[in-house]
Amino acid sequence: MQTYLVHMRDVRELGRNSRRIDMVMFQLIIGGKIVSMLVNPFLWVMTISYFLYREQIGGFIEALYITPIFYIGAFALIVGNFLYLYYYMIGSLRQKRPELAVFALFVPVYWLMMSVAAGFATYDIIVRPFHWHKTKHGLNLKKAKTKGGAA
Repeated sequence: MQTYLVHMRDVRELGRNSRRIDMVMFQLIIGGKIVSMLVNPFLWVMTISYFLYREQIGGFIEALYITPIFYIGAFALIVGNFLYLYYYMIGSLRQKRPELAVFALFVPVYWLMMSVAAGFATYDIIVRPFHWHKTKHGLNLKKAKTKGGAA
């Protein structure tokens, strides 16, 4: 998010120093990733709600989209996510690491955590733009000292 905002500070400068295709790719890859992380939870809730409570809210959700687009999107969501998980499982089996295949089922949890982190990052960049969540370093050195001192 920070990288995107820094590069987009001066769009004309970025445009002068980049080819048009590079500018489009930057928007799709960097900007698109940010948008997808922020929008993903809402789309999941809307899709799940549509199928669980179709009688109550189905008409409202269908009114938001052109009908063919909605069904193509729902199909892509279900089949695309299934294939994504399936390919992770196949990859672990091809690497002769079948014990890792089960972890592919946790990829949606990872996506959810990415969306939560993107939400926190959005909040921080708006409310505390100069705050930096620093990583504490040297914790392993403290543990080594206590183990070495006790021996």
